Formats: sequence, C-alpha cells, structure tokens
Amino acid sequence: MILRIVVLYIFGRTCLGLPVLYRTWMCESNHIVVKLMGTGLIMQSIYFMRQMISILKSRANEHGERKSKNIKMKWFTPLTNEEISKIDAYNKKGTKRHVP
Repeated sequence: MILRIVVLYIFGRTCLGLPVLYRTWMCESNHIVVKLMGTGLIMQSIYFMRQMISILKSRANEHGERKSKNIKMKWFTPLTNEEISKIDAYNKKGTKRHVP
C-alpha cells in the first residue's frame, strides 16, 4: 500500500509536475515569484522523493532481515527485546536509526 502511494507521488511530481513547471517558466505573463515558487515546490518534492526512497529501502532491508531470521511482526504485539536484539537494522552503533 505504501509503495503505491510513493509511486503515485513520484509519478505525479515528475511526469506531471515538471511539464507544468516548464510551461510556467516559458509563459511570459507569469510573474517571476510564481516561477520561483514553482521551482521551489519541485525542489522540495525531489527532496521528499529521496527521503521516501531511503525509507522504503530501509524498510525492505528490515523486512528481509526479519524474514531470513524467521521473526514474525504481529499487528498489536510489539517485538520482544530478544527479537529486537537479533535484528541488525535496530542495533547499528554510531549510525542514525533509519527504520521508522
């Protein structure tokens, strides 16, 4: 489900947003502030896309590691401390925790 949302966001912002931004810049009657705000919006969207992709990669790594170590994640029951200690994605020392 979350993958679909991210794919739709990326599609909408790149395939639909970039041509609109190009037309905004090419239109002589648009004010420069409108052109700059449109560019800022696209730059912000690119930043968000990069963040989303890195989150999806870390979630995929965590899921693969849990699957390989046969640790089932339940809906309403959190993982025990023993299960958490088995997963390397949660126990990296000196790095930011990338598993949301």
